[in-house]
Amino acid sequence: MTFATKDILRLPQQALELQDKLARHDTGERVKLDRLDGIIAAALGACGLMTSLWGFNQLGMTLEDTRGLDLWFQGDIYRVTQNMTDADSDHYRTTVHPAASILISPFGIILTKLGMAPYEAARNIILLFSALSLGLMYAALRLLAMPKVVSALFVGVMASSGTFLHWNSVIEQSLPSQITIILALVLLAYGRTKSHIWWILMSAGTLSITITSWMFGLIATLARWPMRPDGEAAPHGKFSLKAFVGYWMKSPVIRISAIALGIIFVLAVVQFFTFNEAGLFFDPRIVKTEAYFVQPVAGAAGRPGWTPWENLQSLYITTQISPAPYLQVMEVSQWVNKEYYIINNQHSGFSHTVPGIAATVAWVVLLGLGIWGAIVHQRLRPVAIAVALMIVAEGVLHVLYGELTFLYAPYVLPPLIMLAALSWFSPHRLKALALAAVVMVCGGINNVGQFTAAVDIAKQTVAGNPPKIDPPY
Repeated sequence: MTFATKDILRLPQQALELQDKLARHDTGERVKLDRLDGIIAAALGACGLMTSLWGFNQLGMTLEDTRGLDLWFQGDIYRVTQNMTDADSDHYRTTVHPAASILISPFGIILTKLGMAPYEAARNIILLFSALSLGLMYAALRLLAMPKVVSALFVGVMASSGTFLHWNSVIEQSLPSQITIILALVLLAYGRTKSHIWWILMSAGTLSITITSWMFGLIATLARWPMRPDGEAAPHGKFSLKAFVGYWMKSPVIRISAIALGIIFVLAVVQFFTFNEAGLFFDPRIVKTEAYFVQPVAGAAGRPGWTPWENLQSLYITTQISPAPYLQVMEVSQWVNKEYYIINNQHSGFSHTVPGIAATVAWVVLLGLGIWGAIVHQRLRPVAIAVALMIVAEGVLHVLYGELTFLYAPYVLPPLIMLAALSWFSPHRLKALALAAVVMVCGGINNVGQFTAAVDIAKQTVAGNPPKIDPPY
């Protein structure tokens, strides 16, 4: 056996040793949140709720019925509204939203029983999630030992983002899924707990609303818990399946993840028999269905071509700084038998407004400083590596999957904000704060303008008088 072959065979063992070292890394004294932190988190949550309510008021009832199907950046506003408030509506998308209906719909159904219209009930659920998203994000940043003011500033960057304005103003399942991702960041920042239960619930939560979001729960778990069982040598000698399984089932990572998967499996089965047309997330047939949205497949079928750079630009830049929206005609698909309109920004490039340009430059530099801070700050090494893996994994996924990348912006926004916030630990923290202020103010001005432009397009289109399609993609 050559040295090179031996070296390759040792790679799994080396990976386990590296992961074990990372998971056991001492992050120092844990930050304790105090009463003032609670007040600040509540105030930020109230700001998030009011911002979301403003956005809903701008749109009014534009997207309430079937005329708004897929119109808002391919969002399923009408279907999600129905699913949140009616067990008898078509819940077929539970194939990729494993337990969304059984976890969220009961609250919407109760609100409708109390006299609220379905749209109002679903909107109020989203308003609550908007408040939770900012409050929990503040907690995640504070647990990294950032000062209160600094944490609040970066939460302000999140609140002013194009993602927050566009997706917290409509009824979609991406926001509940975002909450589970932020909870993963909270536990990632907090570290290990005495009991596995909180990590199990977090992991199950990330899987429950959107199947691909489980990657956030898995990555956070891998960063904080060792793969190998504590104080027990791996079985060696003659292979025994029983000994092999017994050893690895004592692994904290595998135990947490397996129990989480089991919880969602049970919920999905109950959901299948409770909600109309509900699907199962472990049904292998969903792979064929979802292949329709894979970019190379879309290009081969004559739909919008595969543009990896535009996908990455949308995921990492448009998520924070929105470019100009435009109206696009979508062709007949396997679900829709006629042409239909969507509002898009996939091919808009960067924002061309003066505030947008300033915010874009500041955002790119801020992310660079965040990477610098992640590298030089040894104490938070597990957090930094986990956040980087989350961002890269989401990038790899959406270079390949999804025709309109902005639809998935809520999933990558929280780890991007945490990466930007790590700039506080770089040698240029004051410059980082100034850049964050530019992103928040200039980016917010730009994003409000792009949001209201998208609202105008939506209203004109629903009214039967769509604006000129320019550019003609």
